[in-house]
Amino acid sequence: MSAMHGVQSVFKSIPLTRIFGRGVVTLFLITFALGPLYAQGNAMLDSVVFIEREIIYVDREYIPPFTEMNGILYFTSDDGTNGKELWISDGTKMGTRMVLDINPWGSSNPRYLTVMDGNLYFQANDGLLGTELWRSDGTGPGTFMVSDIYPASSSNPSHLFAVGDMLYFQADGGMSGIELWRNDGTSAGTNLVRDINPYRSAFPQAPHGRDWEAGR
Repeated sequence: MSAMHGVQSVFKSIPLTRIFGRGVVTLFLITFALGPLYAQGNAMLDSVVFIEREIIYVDREYIPPFTEMNGILYFTSDDGTNGKELWISDGTKMGTRMVLDINPWGSSNPRYLTVMDGNLYFQANDGLLGTELWRSDGTGPGTFMVSDIYPASSSNPSHLFAVGDMLYFQADGGMSGIELWRNDGTSAGTNLVRDINPYRSAFPQAPHGRDWEAGR
């Protein structure tokens, strides 16, 4: 039985609301995510539930669990000593390692791992300057904060998206609130694109989850 045939069989035999309760959009996302899996019968159902819980929705947004750059796997992991940090793997035991202990006092919680122009960009908290935009080439010395966008707090850059050699994301600049920003890979090249909503935060992002499904 092929992986896709197995997916179709599970969805046909069990009502969608009993598994997810989140509508047709979730079905599309789950079907896409299960593409590389091979399983049959109840084992496929177990995989579906696991993926829906751990991968597809994190605070109602889709965040891939792994990111590939130059044939190397990038991900966040907790080794029990250094907290949640950035890790890489080439598929071997020796080639699986922590890139850098960004936050020596706890977890830096790297999120939104996004490749742009040969480097990995993500949000992380170093324990001193808050959650800001970081980049990495896969080495310790090549992993650093790009810009302290909100010096008085955390800018929390999120929804990172690469367009050519420019990275776009939402971030809190303080006075401007959460607006659309861009970065060319340098500190000087980190700029507010526009204060879309001068009265409060604009929260620029692609529609997703229930908001997209409801047409809001």
